[in-house]
Amino acid sequence: MVRRFQHPVFALQYDLSEGDRSRLGDRDWYVERLAGCRGPILELGAGTGRITLPLVRHGHDVVAVDVGHAMLQRLRGKLTAAPGASPTATRLVRTVCADMRHLPLRDRTAAAAFCAYNSLGCLLEPRDLTRTYGEVLRLLGPGAPFLFDVPVPGPTEPYLEAAPPRHEEWALPDGGVIERTATVRTPQAEGRLHLEYAFRWRDATGTAGEEVVRFELNTWSPAFYAELAEAAGFVVAHREEPTFRDRRGRERAWAFFELRRR
Repeated sequence: MVRRFQHPVFALQYDLSEGDRSRLGDRDWYVERLAGCRGPILELGAGTGRITLPLVRHGHDVVAVDVGHAMLQRLRGKLTAAPGASPTATRLVRTVCADMRHLPLRDRTAAAAFCAYNSLGCLLEPRDLTRTYGEVLRLLGPGAPFLFDVPVPGPTEPYLEAAPPRHEEWALPDGGVIERTATVRTPQAEGRLHLEYAFRWRDATGTAGEEVVRFELNTWSPAFYAELAEAAGFVVAHREEPTFRDRRGRERAWAFFELRRR
């Protein structure tokens, strides 16, 4: 998992395919729910800044945490390269390369926290989620919210034992191309989604490369996330399950949570 996020080709491909899109409607949801926040906002799994940048445009201070140097490097680049970028925007964001289970931040330093786009799905053991909840509780002030979203399993999920490989490609701004063949497998007994990304790329000079990247996601239910949150010391203050349509036209429900310290 860690190696995937550290790979510069993955970070670029992620930015091209997901980085500035809001196909789940989650970007607006987080911006709206955090609108009244006065103080630093802790973002776990910040990636390349898909939600960080809109929050900054609304004047929020953000501590953007991600386990991948390459992802955060692209985020910082976008802060300075965006139209109308200013030194103020750069000052509003602090990037921290760290595992969300072990956050190198001082107690009670966040006015709110969030973890978007099923980034908590990267935690593969219940104890990892419990540890992350504990770290967030440690950093939040009294009554501060923690927001996150996770997919709602459909009637045929956990996913198929093996889905047909899916091939996609993205044109690069410099004239190169990134190709990716994704293979998904989910052994029913494991409760994990196994993904394999076979990358091939070529830049404008003709320099080419290829690499296979493997990683896993959990397939826990939203109820399980809520159960562990309450055991850790949170109260579920709000939950909703909107339905969105993905890039392939499939409808999918997601659970959006707002937790509060007890």
